[in-house]
Amino acid sequence: MGIQSIDETREVSWINPILSFLQDGILPKEPMAATRFQRRTKNFTIIGGELYKRAFTGPYLKCLPPSEADYALHEVHSRVCGEHLRGRALAYKIMIQEFYWPTMKQDVLEFTRKCENCQLHSNLTHTLALELASLQSPCLSPNRELT
Repeated sequence: MGIQSIDETREVSWINPILSFLQDGILPKEPMAATRFQRRTKNFTIIGGELYKRAFTGPYLKCLPPSEADYALHEVHSRVCGEHLRGRALAYKIMIQEFYWPTMKQDVLEFTRKCENCQLHSNLTHTLALELASLQSPCLSPNRELT
């Protein structure tokens, strides 16, 4: 497998419109959508032909297309760094590994719901499925006899 250049075709994903804007200045045709898109893309930059997102306080985060995002999620969750983290902790650990994709939090939640080991060894939930409802018995008057 050879080295991929910038001009080679890539997987079609959320990255393509941002790359085409940053490289060629291509915007959506609708004025409101173009303004919104320009505002969203201010946090992105191209380094070495790859798209990166500027983190708020940390290093640049490499933007991953869906296939690479699935691989990174699987590796961080259960392989190389495998601690079988869930929810925000797993999303945070992926960001520490300097990766980013916009649906990261939803993908993490969906992935951990499907993880067999996470479900098997997770903490048991001791809450009731329904709220408790008090039952009221009819009041017996003192003059009335039980039959």
